Order: sequence, then C-alpha cells, then structure tokens
Amino acid sequence: MSPGFGRREKVLALGNSGTGKTHIGLALGPAACLQGFRVRFTTAAALVHELIEARDEKRLLRFPEEPGAPRPVDRG
Repeated sequence: MSPGFGRREKVLALGNSGTGKTHIGLALGPAACLQGFRVRFTTAAALVHELIEARDEKRLLRFPEEPGAPRPVDRG
C-alpha cells in the first residue's frame, strides 16, 4: 500500500498531546525520503521560533521557500 506521495500534498498533523502526530510523521517522513521526496519535520513551536528569529533579523522575506510556494507581490 502506497501512502500516495505522488500527489505531492503537504501533511499537517494537528491534535492534542498523545494522539500520535509524531508517530505518523516519523513513519511518513522516511517513507517519503525513500521515494525521493524532500521532507521537513518540525514542531509548531520550532517553526514559530524560526519565524520570530527571521523577523528579528529582518530576513523574513528571505525565509526558505518551498518550491512552488507563493511569492510576495511587489506593489511598489
């Protein structure tokens, strides 16, 4: 059974503590890597911390983008 990585959809696991979010991520991440996909596994707290640091260092617009992610529009 294939988890359906061919669709290249993002996975966001939300839920209370102890509901298996990390368990699922630790199963899907390596499986996707074995199929040649790039994977980023992080917690919401770590992502917020990265965003705050990027903002404080005035590099928020240079925050790493995913391929195909929408880009800011220059309205100047």
